[in-house]
This record gives sequence, structure tokens and C-alpha cells, in this order.
Amino acid sequence: MIEACENQGIPLAYLCKYFGIVRSAYYKWLRRNQGLKFTRKAEICRQIKNVFENSKGTYGSPRVWEELKEMNISVSENTVVKYMKELGLHGRHKKKFRIQTTDSNHAGPFADRIVKFEEENYMPTRPGEVLAGDITYLRIGDSFVYLAVVMDIFTREIVGWSMGDSLKAELVVNALDAAMYITSPDARIIFHSDRGSQYASDAFRKFMMCNNIVPSMSRKGNCYDNCYVESWFGGLKRNGSTGENIDQKQS
Repeated sequence: MIEACENQGIPLAYLCKYFGIVRSAYYKWLRRNQGLKFTRKAEICRQIKNVFENSKGTYGSPRVWEELKEMNISVSENTVVKYMKELGLHGRHKKKFRIQTTDSNHAGPFADRIVKFEEENYMPTRPGEVLAGDITYLRIGDSFVYLAVVMDIFTREIVGWSMGDSLKAELVVNALDAAMYITSPDARIIFHSDRGSQYASDAFRKFMMCNNIVPSMSRKGNCYDNCYVESWFGGLKRNGSTGENIDQKQS
């Protein structure tokens, strides 16, 4: 009580006289109390450092505070923030694991960008005139598979698809081959894709040539050039779909 009142500006001599305590006794208690506070702080800091190091330096103050609560150590989150700053501990975020499906750094040929979705006169006027393809991945438990699709830009429907555990050219060849059974074009068609190595491979280019398909590729690093397929992938993953809307003729 004396310590609290003194911190509010009440003279210590008056407080000791009022509570009937000699000043030397108060100072002795104060030194002991401050020692206990220092000991507790040192212990908390030690535990904070242990939790931080066990997380390999990735935990910030909220996660450290949660761990301390699990250890039944009573301390406020603000105190944890303060002590971590004093200790120079700053949690770093783990980089999310990203699966790369497009590798445009290859020696294969790049096709001209024939399809330009931002211009109205480049939009198809009938089904089977312009197809577009891309690759994504789908998580299945702790693993994942790759999915290659082919979309008819006129109908916005997936007309060909293929799944596999590798990114070999066979994945996209099979998807486009499946699309040919559905579209059955009378005239040549245009197939648009990104600049990935699968679409620039000898096997895929040979397949297009044999089927009278004209290749078109996006500009480097421009996802908007293949926006319709990208948007379909986004909807597929947001809705947690397993692909039931893909034509069952290919199952």
C-alpha cells in the first residue's frame, strides 16, 4: 500500500507515520520485493527464450504467450511483447511451400501471342475455335497431384483434362487429346497456354501439328493472358470441388 501511494506522489514520511512503519523497515521490504520481481522476470525471460529457440525462431509474441499459458506460467501478453523486445527476439514467418507448375526458363520455342482476350475481335464466335490450357495442383491429404485442363473459351467449359504425379509433357498432351474427342473441330483451332516447358516440348508441339492446332502463348509473367482458366482454377479450389463438373466422358 505504501509503495502504491508513494507512486502517486504522497510523501513517504507521511505514509510511514500514518501506517506506523519505520522507514528502514519499508526500504528493507522494498529491496526484497524488487529482488523477487527481478527473479520472476529472469525466470519468465528464460522460458520465453526457450520457447522461441524451440520454434527455431519462428514464433512471435502471440505464439510464445500461448505456449507459456500451456506451461501454466501466468504472464500477460503485453509483458511477453515487452520482454521479447528487451531480449531482441523477433519471430520470422515461415515461407509457405509453393508448388511451381510453370517453368518458362527453358530452351524450347515460344509461340506468338495470337489470342488477346483483352480485345473483342480476338474472342471466338463458336465452340471449338479457341481452346486454352493450364496446369495446377490439388492436395490429397498430405500429398498432391497435378491437374492439366483444356477450356473451350466460347462455352467456358472444361473439355479436356488429365491428372498425374509429375509435370511431364504427357500431362498436357493427354488433356488436349481428351479435348479433341469432344470438340471434333472441322477447321483448325487455336490453343492458348502459358510459356511453360510442357507446352513448348517436342511432344506437345508435334501433337498440335498433327491435329492442325495453332499455338498461342501468354506474355512472360502475365497471368491475365490466360485469365479464364486461372479463374476456373480459383473457383475449383475455393469451392473445394473435386472436379465433378469436368465432363464425365473422360473419367
